[in-house]
Amino acid sequence: MTIKISQLSTSTGEILLTLSFDNPKGSGTMQTYTLRKDQLYNILAQVGTLLGRPVTLTDAQQSVVGIVNQIRAGTLLLPINFDFAPYLGVELETS
Repeated sequence: MTIKISQLSTSTGEILLTLSFDNPKGSGTMQTYTLRKDQLYNILAQVGTLLGRPVTLTDAQQSVVGIVNQIRAGTLLLPINFDFAPYLGVELETS
């Protein structure tokens, strides 16, 4: 199976990493997933805390593989980018 960081881009001041990976069902198609850099950094910070040492390149690679495997399985729990702009001024709680 193939997993690559295929693109780095900037959108509204955020650095985005685009991961490309093959479909696990063997259809020969490649899928992509865009991950914000801060999401990856948060995961790596948690890995470092759990391991009790600085994160290595191998740890980072294994973390990306884990993210892709969660995407493939449909169990990825990372927060998605949500556009809050349409909800400006909307009361979230009323008494």
